[in-house]
Formats: sequence, C-alpha cells, structure tokens
Amino acid sequence: MNDDIKNKSEGTLNNLLYEFMSQADRLSELSRLVGKLRFASEEWEGFYDKVMIEEVEAEILLLSTYLPDNYRIMEVVQSAKLWNDSGSVLTQLYLDRCQKLHENNYVEVQQIEEKIRWLESFLDQFR
Repeated sequence: MNDDIKNKSEGTLNNLLYEFMSQADRLSELSRLVGKLRFASEEWEGFYDKVMIEEVEAEILLLSTYLPDNYRIMEVVQSAKLWNDSGSVLTQLYLDRCQKLHENNYVEVQQIEEKIRWLESFLDQFR
C-alpha cells in the first residue's frame, strides 16, 4: 500500500473514531498527540523529527474539527513546538485551559488565560 493511500485510510478511520468519541476522550487524545508533538519537536544535538511533526500536526488538525473553536488548538500546536521549558509550561496551560472550558469553569479559564498572557509576553522579549 503506498503512503498516500495509507495516510488517507488512517485519516478516514481516525475521522470515524473522533466522531464517536466523547468530548473528554477527545481532550485525552489531544493531550496524547500534543505529547507526541513535543517529543518530535525536541532538538537533540540539533535534530528534530520533521516528518513526525508534520504527521502529528495533521492529526491534531483533524481532531480539532471535532473540538470547539474557542479551544484555540493552533495555539496549542504552536506552543507544543517550542522545545524549551517555557514551551512545555505554555503547552500545559493551553491544555488546562481546554479542560476548564470543557468543564465550564470560566473562573479558572480566566486565571489560566492571565498566566498564558504573562508567559507569552515574557517569551516575546526573546524573539
């Protein structure tokens, strides 16, 4: 089976799986995929796994079609690709934010968003 057909059939199967998952299961899957993306994005002796990054990013984007827009999945993806400790903290904050939105806990969402803004402004100083 060539790679295009294999990728298309995997995408179709995952589409079906995501459709029937609960929102909590989708968030668990998002966390799993983000961990995989962080691993692929880590620079080790100047190298990272570009192919894995592209595959996992495509899978997260597919999953994102089953998640509310206010989860801001692209920000989750971008933070997960930051290979430093700040990227790890920022990614966890975004995932926590998604979880609190799912729980309708808007007080904690606000607190998490304040931490995200502070950390992003801190990171902007070094860009």
